[in-house]
Amino acid sequence: MKANELSEQIHSGQIKDNTKIKVIDELTGNCISKIEYKNQRLNWISGEFDTSFLCNIDIEFVIEENKEIEEINEDEFLGLDIYSKMNKIIRAVNKLNKEREEK
Repeated sequence: MKANELSEQIHSGQIKDNTKIKVIDELTGNCISKIEYKNQRLNWISGEFDTSFLCNIDIEFVIEENKEIEEINEDEFLGLDIYSKMNKIIRAVNKLNKEREEK
């Protein structure tokens, strides 16, 4: 999506808090930067706010999908001990995903 579409989606509430967005150069296909929509603000993860990206027609904004796995409800397993083991595995996978994204 282009900058104006991103702005419209933020305004309409389609972009949720803590959404990560890649800034892609369409000409090269490279990810230039990442931004995060948090507390009604666009925060540039690189720390530098480059407004030229908002006006450049060759820039595309791509929403990153949430990669977290939801934990399993204990009631679904009727008190079996396996649910706690599965939740430990899910938390470990989510932690690894976060660590990989931060690199």
